[in-house]
Amino acid sequence: MDLNALVLDYCDLTINGEDKGKNIPIVDVQEIACSYGEPVNLEAVFSFNVKAVPEGELYLVCETPELFDIEINGEKLAQKDCGCYRDKSFRKLDISGLLRKGRNTVALKTLFKQSPETYENISKAGGFESYRNKLSYDMEIDAVYIIGNFGVETDGEFTEIPRNALSFKGSFSVCRVAENG
Repeated sequence: MDLNALVLDYCDLTINGEDKGKNIPIVDVQEIACSYGEPVNLEAVFSFNVKAVPEGELYLVCETPELFDIEINGEKLAQKDCGCYRDKSFRKLDISGLLRKGRNTVALKTLFKQSPETYENISKAGGFESYRNKLSYDMEIDAVYIIGNFGVETDGEFTEIPRNALSFKGSFSVCRVAENG
């Protein structure tokens, strides 16, 4: 059986020591950072709740983790590579024993930078989405994942929306796997 995954794709963002917002979609972070037109000190803090600390294998999955200083609950993570997850760039880092009951955080810190040519191309693209979609970045920031033998509970509600989709309002919490799997 595959390990379960909790996607962390919203973060509190700090750039050059300045708070840029809370609960920002990770898909917006790169654009915000690139808008400076120069390298920036970036910190993205992802939060999640743990109702019951999972037992067994537990990993943080991050794309190109070697580009980041990573902290779990304020403690620097020793980045011992435990292999890939779904893609060779997405690396598993052991976080067994680092989670606690209640609110947990994963902080990614880096000097976020692009080549001068990339900054120039971003500037030329302006508001033209079709041109921006063709850009290639030297460094990217993406969602992180907690994977392991755990369940996920929610306190929110799902609402049906058009196109056989669901909308969700609430939060997710990591919990132990039910006895029956």
